[in-house]
Amino acid sequence: MARLRYIENARTGDAGSVVTHDNKLFFDDTGAYINASASGTLDLVATTIAITGNLTVSGSIAKAGTEIPTATTYLGPLTVGVNDLGHDVIFYGATSGSYWMWDQSADGGILLVL
Repeated sequence: MARLRYIENARTGDAGSVVTHDNKLFFDDTGAYINASASGTLDLVATTIAITGNLTVSGSIAKAGTEIPTATTYLGPLTVGVNDLGHDVIFYGATSGSYWMWDQSADGGILLVL
């Protein structure tokens, strides 16, 4: 089981608990913690964060380079880019080398079937 340390206002407690001005709740080491970095903001900091149940987000999620390695169902609209600033989108087929691509610079679709 991981150790739990709480850090607040530059005080040190007993039994492995450490308290500093950072207002951080540490788990096992200094690389995994929860921090209130600003009013209304909660940072969850770790090399890996595993969510094993359902996740419901009522706001927006922003992260460049996010990969979802499993099948995903979207129940609402999927938007790529913003008006007047699009992106290339590629849909791959089941045959190696086959795909359909939306080319943002051409404002149109390109179909390649091999």
